[in-house]
Amino acid sequence: MVPSGEVHANRKIVCTFRCIFMEYKALESALEQFVERTIPGLNFRVGRIDDARTVASFLRLHRSLEKPGSRLERDHSLLVFLRRLLARHSTASITSPRDGNEDSAVRRSKEFLDEHYADRVSLNQLARLTGLSPYHLNRSFCRKIGMPPHAYQLQVRIARAKSALRTGSSIARVALATGFADQSHFTRVFKRLVGDTPARYWWHSKNVQDSPNASH
Repeated sequence: MVPSGEVHANRKIVCTFRCIFMEYKALESALEQFVERTIPGLNFRVGRIDDARTVASFLRLHRSLEKPGSRLERDHSLLVFLRRLLARHSTASITSPRDGNEDSAVRRSKEFLDEHYADRVSLNQLARLTGLSPYHLNRSFCRKIGMPPHAYQLQVRIARAKSALRTGSSIARVALATGFADQSHFTRVFKRLVGDTPARYWWHSKNVQDSPNASH
């Protein structure tokens, strides 16, 4: 970590690296969502970070920003990284939001994602809908549903895609209708979650429907 404006030399030799430039006011605002209060005099410990979990969360965030994906996935990756950065490498003391009755907020979020499964929904959008902070909502959703909002939305997209493929819709049309960036992106995600490509799934469904024994 290097503070803004500090003169430093990049002596990396024969390696690759990733970096993110963070505007301090935006970073401070994002971090205050975790504690749901202002953080006066927020500072970070400067220097090399050797904590493996912080590094892993940074890499997940960086990769999510450079590939096609949902806004919810990027928001989740950002929250996880900032939470780790704040907890382990800043001077701030933080506590998790007090648990309350978040069932209604999580239920409304699920219903919204069920209805808007193809849209680029953000955590801020869900937070405004439920009245919770983005971090509080994401944490509550993970605890009660067993997965973050972006993973739930992806499951709904794949379920709708499978249903559309079984009715004979083309792969390109299904990819567009279910909110994927393109057919290639849809194919990669579908194969990872279903274990087969959309083309093979469509072909198998068609053969089952055409089979004389299909009713059995």
